Amino acid sequence: MNAMMQYQEKTVMKQWKQVVLSVIMILCAGAAYGGDFLPTKVYMFGFAASFNDSTVYFTDVQQLEGAWVYEKERSFLVNRDEYSYQLRNFLKQMGLEAPTCVTVYAFDEKEIYKKYLKLRQRYEGKKRKFDLLVRNVPAEVFAYKVVEPGVGRVIIDPKLAEAAADKTDRSTAKAQRKAEKKARKAEKKAQKK
Repeated sequence: MNAMMQYQEKTVMKQWKQVVLSVIMILCAGAAYGGDFLPTKVYMFGFAASFNDSTVYFTDVQQLEGAWVYEKERSFLVNRDEYSYQLRNFLKQMGLEAPTCVTVYAFDEKEIYKKYLKLRQRYEGKKRKFDLLVRNVPAEVFAYKVVEPGVGRVIIDPKLAEAAADKTDRSTAKAQRKAEKKARKAEKKAQKK
């Protein structure tokens, strides 16, 4: 019985070490991008498509004053996914069911127009592979708003959180059964000697 308890203690300690190391890694990753932000001028446009529809949407190229970038990585826009969510929410309000949105940005006007024309040619040019309807969303109708840098917020779907908890419970139970089985084997070996 003593061998079984020792093995269980070792297993529990290993699990705690893994949890502690995971927390440390998450904190270190957050610290790498934490810190100071700088406001800057950014040019951006949005692109949206739906797998249920043969229409794609382009916003006009827009200049956004005061968009935030990380001080260490000046080419990295803070909360850049939030800009795509702005476009997605707008298109959902307009009646589009499940738009997939991308926001493309650059710090130079010439560079953003180059990206804009390249993507637009893919859907309107002579070499296009599919016949799609391309619609323009003018800046008067949809305009990006600056997203302030915030403390990392996490949005968790309750169903996903529950599924993750169930998976963790199952793996913990499996590890305990495995530990008990090894302890029984060790105990049988000790009794045979």
